[in-house]
Amino acid sequence: MSDSGYEQQRHKPPRRLVMTRKFGIALKYPIPEHSRSPRYELSDDTLIGQGNKRDCHAHPEDPSLCIKVARHPHNWHECHQQSVVEWYYLSHLRRRRVPFDHLVHCHGWVQTSHGSGLVLERVRNDEGSAAPTLNDALTQGQIGEREAFSLLSTLKSWALRHAVAIADLNTANLMLRHRAGQRELVLVDGIGSRRAEWKFTLYQIFPALSRRKTRREWKHQGEGLARAIREVSADTQGRERARATG
Repeated sequence: MSDSGYEQQRHKPPRRLVMTRKFGIALKYPIPEHSRSPRYELSDDTLIGQGNKRDCHAHPEDPSLCIKVARHPHNWHECHQQSVVEWYYLSHLRRRRVPFDHLVHCHGWVQTSHGSGLVLERVRNDEGSAAPTLNDALTQGQIGEREAFSLLSTLKSWALRHAVAIADLNTANLMLRHRAGQRELVLVDGIGSRRAEWKFTLYQIFPALSRRKTRREWKHQGEGLARAIREVSADTQGRERARATG
């Protein structure tokens, strides 16, 4: 898709009021209408990552981009919940002029052989290589435990300062990018909310609620994340010591 094609999708996303039995009035977030052409062919050769509900493919025509599609096409509505959240929330943050130092840019929706897909920036280092996940960076010894915690502290401060709601913290959702001589963590999943529901709407209206959610998730998930970092780091150091003495 051309740059102009992406720009056409960078308008304020439509939101519709609908009645729900449980909550009365809520906002519904549909997948925005997008062109059915071109239709990108995706396969195992383009697959670069897998989650529980979504697969991530390299964009067939632009190596700087990736496409997230539903992992289970027969249940695409459920699988695309997070993609819908990402599209609306990243658009919301862009309108608020939040600096994307720890986020990826979203380029809208396209049609693929696996159904509708969300186009996102691929996280790359300055020299063009693909950035590793935090888990891979720890496993490969690219980063140590102390620096990992320091970068997490920087990420938390940025999220609270700019009222960015973080919904899921784990080493697979964070990537380690080298840029301008510095390293930084980039969130590639788990922002805004887990589902496009009424709470998600409130996070966009009230910055205080976004900060509260981030503090709450950091408290609930931070301990598990810290434990995972220590365990992976300890395993990596153990292997390095074994190689040195072997």
